Amino acid sequence: MTNEFPIFIDCEASSLSKDSYPIEIAWSSVDGIIESHLINIYQYPNGYDDWNKEAQALHGITKQYLSEKGKEPLFIVERIEKQLKGKQLFTDAPDWDAFWVQRLYDSVNKKCELKFRNAVELFYDLEPFNYIYTSHARREAGHAHRAANDVRYLLEMYLLCTQQK
Repeated sequence: MTNEFPIFIDCEASSLSKDSYPIEIAWSSVDGIIESHLINIYQYPNGYDDWNKEAQALHGITKQYLSEKGKEPLFIVERIEKQLKGKQLFTDAPDWDAFWVQRLYDSVNKKCELKFRNAVELFYDLEPFNYIYTSHARREAGHAHRAANDVRYLLEMYLLCTQQK
């Protein structure tokens, strides 16, 4: 079993529109440890106001919950910079996650230099028939559309594709 894992990242957002913004973010370390943060949307300095009830029904995160449990955007950007700067990041939705992380950085007037790669391509390179693992990985990871669970899903897929599970 390898000692280092790829770093996986995932965001949950207010919607899937061009005006959406991140409300939760999670990533894994090379040790497979997941760090997750809710974002207090009321602390976004530029006052994002896009909110979609269908998206809320998927992730189950309310504005009230974000207000009570979320952290300020600057804190999260600083954590990302400390943990992920200069590292290769994998996600199953690189365009969306890059967009939302950029929105997070924009909200605190910082330049985002993170690079996102497609985890699906990684899995295909490791195991062309990786789709056979998806239901097992999802059962192990728990409910979809929560950032930490979705990162856990990507880690589970990696383990299955590399036969470490």
